[in-house]
Amino acid sequence: MRADVRIEDLLRELAPQVLGALIRRYGHFDACEDAVQEALLAAAVQWPSEGVPEVPRAWLITVAGRRLTDQLRSEEARSRREATVAAMAAPEGLTAPPPGSEEQSPGQDDTLTLLLMCCHPALTPPSQVALTLRAVGGLTTAEIARAFMVPEATMAQRISRAKQRIKAAGIGFRMPPPDERAERLRVVLHVLYLIFNEGYTTTSGPDLQRTDLTGEAIRLARAVRRALPGDGEVTGLLALMLLTDARRPARTGPSGELIPLAEQDRTRWNRRSIEEGAALLTDALSTSALGPYQLQAAIAAVHDEAAQAGDTDWRQILGLYRLLERVSPGPMVTLNRAIAVAMVEGPHAGLDLLATLDTDDRLAGHHRLHAVRAHLLEMAGDHEAARAGYRTAARRTTSLPEQRYLEAQALRLAEAGRRPHSRQPSPRRISEMNTLKVPGATLHYETRGSGPVLLLICGGIMDSAVYGGLAGALSDRYTVVTYDRRGNSRSALDGPAEDQRVEVHADDAHHLLAAVTGEPAYVLGCSSGGLIGLELAARHPGQVRALVAHEPTAFELLPDNAHCREFFDDVHDTYVKEGVGPAMYRFGAGMGMGDGPEQDDQGHQGHPDQPDQPDQPDQHGEPAQEGDSGQHGDSGQHGDSGQHGDSGQQHGEPSPEMLEAMARMERNVEFFLAHELWQFSRHVPDVDTLRTTSPRVVIAGGDASQGQPPHRAAVTLAERLGTPLVTFPGDHGGFNTHSAEFAETLHKVLSNG
Repeated sequence: MRADVRIEDLLRELAPQVLGALIRRYGHFDACEDAVQEALLAAAVQWPSEGVPEVPRAWLITVAGRRLTDQLRSEEARSRREATVAAMAAPEGLTAPPPGSEEQSPGQDDTLTLLLMCCHPALTPPSQVALTLRAVGGLTTAEIARAFMVPEATMAQRISRAKQRIKAAGIGFRMPPPDERAERLRVVLHVLYLIFNEGYTTTSGPDLQRTDLTGEAIRLARAVRRALPGDGEVTGLLALMLLTDARRPARTGPSGELIPLAEQDRTRWNRRSIEEGAALLTDALSTSALGPYQLQAAIAAVHDEAAQAGDTDWRQILGLYRLLERVSPGPMVTLNRAIAVAMVEGPHAGLDLLATLDTDDRLAGHHRLHAVRAHLLEMAGDHEAARAGYRTAARRTTSLPEQRYLEAQALRLAEAGRRPHSRQPSPRRISEMNTLKVPGATLHYETRGSGPVLLLICGGIMDSAVYGGLAGALSDRYTVVTYDRRGNSRSALDGPAEDQRVEVHADDAHHLLAAVTGEPAYVLGCSSGGLIGLELAARHPGQVRALVAHEPTAFELLPDNAHCREFFDDVHDTYVKEGVGPAMYRFGAGMGMGDGPEQDDQGHQGHPDQPDQPDQPDQHGEPAQEGDSGQHGDSGQHGDSGQHGDSGQQHGEPSPEMLEAMARMERNVEFFLAHELWQFSRHVPDVDTLRTTSPRVVIAGGDASQGQPPHRAAVTLAERLGTPLVTFPGDHGGFNTHSAEFAETLHKVLSNG
């Protein structure tokens, strides 16, 4: 296995050199790339058993050259293709030596030349990144598409257009003239920086980081430094990557949850990477003119030098940020400086600096600004405003780990705000866990409190834990019953996973109510749980005293239901073809959860780390993002790598129970996509029966989710039932983000019946 890994690493290192040699000779990007891929495949098959050739680069060039020659000779319309190849040949004087002469100069490395071509200013930043990863990094189109959460076909088109643009612009395979090299190199470093940032804190999807991208960015930065060992910014970028990536082992918990910089176990940091990065930084600072990458690396080094968060030299970090803002100003630098200002001069000084960014279009709506402001507001003691800021940031991020972290921060502040005013719980209000055998499954359920029974039905990937705050706020007035729906979390199916129907879930709720009470019960169902509640009221009206369906996902009732069906079909197809992450990203964006993907000038999906003006990277300090919940993410607090700076203050982590619940719900995602999404989105409530049934049915919608598909469905259903829509606090998940206010509104609605 170790030999195979060494061969894989060798092939990855040689691939751009071989591709560069072929392009230099033949000039046909696509054909050369195909030939190199075939040669790499042949090497991967032969070398483990036959041994690595004495000059592996020459072996690959020879095999790839033969493949390319065979291809050109065997295709149809040979004369036209031969003419095309001849026309695309490099100008005289720039061609490579004749075949076979590469063996005489095995040390020649075309990686930098290939990088400069892939990062040509004629290409858009997203195209530069994609082409670099494909041609120089050796990643497959599918791998790149997964990294940036777009369909493989979209990424293939982007790469193809980039190659066509290179051909149309007459971009030759050669080093740029001396007067262009500095600017071209700046673009190359920016592209590598973008790749590293996307890997270190993935902008979308279920994972916080992608080690394949960070590893590739570091490998390519090393290749550029080998070609330009005396360039201080090249060395500074490599140092920044190493010093930042060194924290990676401590950035996530057992379930992939984000751990902020201030709370990381620093003994898990990679000391070898820190030592190498520090040595590179010292070399760059002592031999080269100061540049932005060196300054960012210096900030990262200060963080890495602190054995504990409380030992962080924030005054030095603040001084470095002030210098960075003079050398390379930008809104992200100001954002990070605000954290350092807060740590040195106090939170109000940091908030004053943040206020200057509110009118900056490049950052005003970004989740990081809201997350950092929330952190500083919490430091200043304004917990209510901080909680609102965390909630806003959670809605705006498309990274699930960041979203979960930010929501947990908001929930922590909400619970802390209630604690001084709550009464001592009686023994009956302590949650009791039970199981119930129903046809085809075993349900896990919990009861707490005293009074009339109130059943809470959750939807989507959620389980009973999401109702913890709401149940706690209601348990002095009701016997609150929560449960995990069949197939989700702790409610196991008897057999293999299968498609779910709303009717079966309604029968589960019927069996559960029969087990806990002989009297009609109050019922709250949220999201697809609202559909289950409606079906329960229609099928078993005698068990329901009153039902509140909060934004039930009755999309089939909407006038544009055909469009909705098309959307859910697309999400399901994305799951089947591309997996969980891309499907959930598409689902969240379409349902109004997050701002959705940005687009470049060709309509391609991009991401916040790729600004429109590549000369003003949004990124300074981003590698430091530690999760960035605001990137601050790592903590919702602070970045690191200097980059957002870590507050050095301990923030309450989600409880062990909440962390366990998050892990359970993350495991529910695939079950939801495979067996519930399509079936639930097609369900049509029995409006005629509900209109005449005995239970009182109340349709509710969030005051912050108007216009979103679930709210529109609630409005339509209320109209069909001939009842007014009741407004509840918060958005689609208001029961969680505004649990205390939601509980009061729910109690008033139930009491008025």
